[in-house]
Amino acid sequence: MVNPAKSYELSKKIAVIGDEDTIIGFGLTGIKYLAIITDTAENSEIIQVVKESIENPEIGFVLITEQVAERIRTEFERLKQDKPLYPIFIELPNKRGGVPDRVDPIKTLIRRAIGMEIVKGE
Repeated sequence: MVNPAKSYELSKKIAVIGDEDTIIGFGLTGIKYLAIITDTAENSEIIQVVKESIENPEIGFVLITEQVAERIRTEFERLKQDKPLYPIFIELPNKRGGVPDRVDPIKTLIRRAIGMEIVKGE
């Protein structure tokens, strides 16, 4: 018998917030929740898009470009701390690459989940 709770979790959608090239690429994969953030967008507009993704019960994962997240870093970190379990935010580099000297967010998630640092072999 199918567990309804597990079926619900599997039905969560993905949202993407980022520059036009990133959004077009993910849009071609069939993702429907997309938000293009232009260079001229106000930080308040970006924060509103992030809040809307948190409040949407259908969204389970939000992919956001590092560059967009960096523009609202302080508020973005506060929103992530105050949100429920879903959605999970994952920061991705855009086509120009990642933000220099940035801590890997996936590594941080793993460290929080398992309680230890994963060391790369040399």
